[in-house]
Amino acid sequence: MGSLLRPAALRSAVARYYDEGHSAVLAEERARDGRELRTIEDEAIREAVRRQIACGLDVVTDGEFRRWMFMNSFYDAVSGVRTDKTVSFRNADGEDVQLRIHEIVDRLRPVDSPGAREAAFMKEASGGFPFKVTFPAASIFTHPLTTVVGPDGSGYSSLEEFVSDAVEIERGLVVEAIRAGATSIQFDFPLYPYLVDRVWVARFVAWGWRQPHGRPRRPQPGAVQCPRVGQALRERDRRRHIPQPRPEERRQRRGLGLRPRLRIRAVPRPRF
Repeated sequence: MGSLLRPAALRSAVARYYDEGHSAVLAEERARDGRELRTIEDEAIREAVRRQIACGLDVVTDGEFRRWMFMNSFYDAVSGVRTDKTVSFRNADGEDVQLRIHEIVDRLRPVDSPGAREAAFMKEASGGFPFKVTFPAASIFTHPLTTVVGPDGSGYSSLEEFVSDAVEIERGLVVEAIRAGATSIQFDFPLYPYLVDRVWVARFVAWGWRQPHGRPRRPQPGAVQCPRVGQALRERDRRRHIPQPRPEERRQRRGLGLRPRLRIRAVPRPRF
């Protein structure tokens, strides 16, 4: 568990603090007086911590109440980001929901350490009870649809270059959170679950990243490339290839009403 439902007073304060369309702390927010928001966040976090301890949890969280979204322990910490890119998600009712997400428009530069501030406050608010601070998993930086070049050409020449820079910055943010008192670090939202979502798999294939059975496909013009990642995946598939069922076997299983057998392949974890 990381994010918790926010009290109404906190939701209202967040809406007043962020500019329309901003899903991270950008230059406009940094120039704004945030004392009212901090006071409401402090109160909401203390109450959330009390309730978690009363429920018997072993490790508590601040509910990620200080972030517009969970990934902002990283994106609130750097410049070179904007949130003009829109993606579509499905909510619990199966409806499409539009969300503004981060895109890279310049080389990242550390300007803050929000995770360290979260840890420092939680060290006091938890009264010594174990607590965690969350950061986005490094693998999510490798998302093939990540925008890493700004409209004027600023930013990174490749996804690989961006990932290398982002991981190095996040290492520093994690160290600062631990020094501030964090007793646990959780890495959220790894990229791998996308690979069991048919909608996302189809999007990746359309962008030229993967095809069924591990056969590479020529990327379409404009697709973001990360050569070392692609090479590593092809080598992994070559070594760990699992034969696929023959067409007649698939037809037979469908005729019997059986579901295709699940095949699981080990995937190396990202290293920090």
